[in-house]
Amino acid sequence: MTNGGYGHFRDELYYIACSKHLAWGFVDQPPFSELMLAASGHLLGYSPFALRFLPAVCGGLVTYLVGLTAPELGGGRFAQGLAATAFIIRGVFLAIDISTR
Repeated sequence: MTNGGYGHFRDELYYIACSKHLAWGFVDQPPFSELMLAASGHLLGYSPFALRFLPAVCGGLVTYLVGLTAPELGGGRFAQGLAATAFIIRGVFLAIDISTR
């Protein structure tokens, strides 16, 4: 997730370049994500840890929200834990939020 031992991944370098030249016409990523990367870059820098910190926090918040959704659907504590655990171990979450990219 935030392992900086391997350095920047090639896509991260492309996203850094795009965040330094903000435009609404990028076909391969939405403008809001590049705006967030530009803001994060100004606050935290462009180290591998700083680039991966905000996505890791957002992934944790989404997991928390999934756990909060279970009681709204009539589940108890066990359902909350099961929903959050199932969300964490599913393949898409592991590939997007925890990978070193």
